[in-house]
This record gives sequence, C-alpha cells and structure tokens, in this order.
Amino acid sequence: VSIAIGTIGLLLPYPGSEGVFRPALHESEEFIRLGTFLAASVFLSWITHHLWTFFDETQKARLETQAESRRDRLAEEALRRSEEQYRILFETMVQGVVYQQADGRILSMNPAAIRILGQSPEQFLGKTSQSIEKDTIRPDGSTFPALEHPSMVALRTGQSVRNVEMGIYNPREQAY
Repeated sequence: VSIAIGTIGLLLPYPGSEGVFRPALHESEEFIRLGTFLAASVFLSWITHHLWTFFDETQKARLETQAESRRDRLAEEALRRSEEQYRILFETMVQGVVYQQADGRILSMNPAAIRILGQSPEQFLGKTSQSIEKDTIRPDGSTFPALEHPSMVALRTGQSVRNVEMGIYNPREQAY
C-alpha cells in the first residue's frame, strides 16, 4: 500500500496484475482482489481529512468530478460483469427458461428451453401460451388450458406457481 501525493489517495493493485496500481475512488470503497476484500477506508479517510484543507474549491470540485467519473466507470464495469455472468448462466443451465412479457408474449428462451420444447425460438417468439395450448396436456392427458399454464397464472396474479405438472409436446421427439 502506498500513497500517491499527485492524486491524494490510496493505490491498490488491479485484480490479477502485479505491480500495476490504481487509485482508490472513495473513502468507503472496498476493493475486491482475487476474492478477498482489502479495507482501504480508514487510511483513505485519514488522508482525505488531513490533506483536503490544502485544496481550493476548484481543485476540490475537479477531484470530486474525477472520483465520481471513476465510480461511474466501476459501476458500469460491475454491471457488465454481472450481465455477462447471468447471460452465461442463462445459456448453460439445464433448466428451460422462457422470458415472457406481462401479457404472456414470449421474449426469449434459453437453449435448454429450445431443447425441451423441440422447436426453434422463432416458432415461439412474440406468441403467448395460447398459441401452444393444443400442445399442452395435464397428467391425465386432457388439454391444459392456456390461461391455466403456470406462467400465465404467475403473470396474472403476481404469485409463484409451484408443483404443477404440464406436458408439452416435443415434435422432434414426438412425445410429451
């Protein structure tokens, strides 16, 4: 840990790099490096408190703007990493996931859902459960009405729907 007088802050290593440092962005920031947290807040608070009085208002405003810009970039990077993690999870999980709008129209589906349903996404995108009603059955073999499909009930009521068995015809496998 070292102090960079030019930027008045704590320097911490970039994750995964040795000898390359970046300035701390805010006194309450915690840094993640290889899964461990490095607490920089106490030291940075002391530096900020004791050296801040030497700056004029223009310098303070510039430093605050720079710190805000850095925080924004870090937040954007964290959001990008999070979105990437969820995209990978969505694409690789074995459970079928179908995203639907509030009116039930299908927006997207993951590869597992495509495999389970046995049809291409284009055959479902923009359609609702009503368009596949003829291909859905109850455990006793009777037709499962579209408005009673678990996703439609959840969208209509805002409540979780659990333990509902529904067969969906898979044309590739020619089976439910």
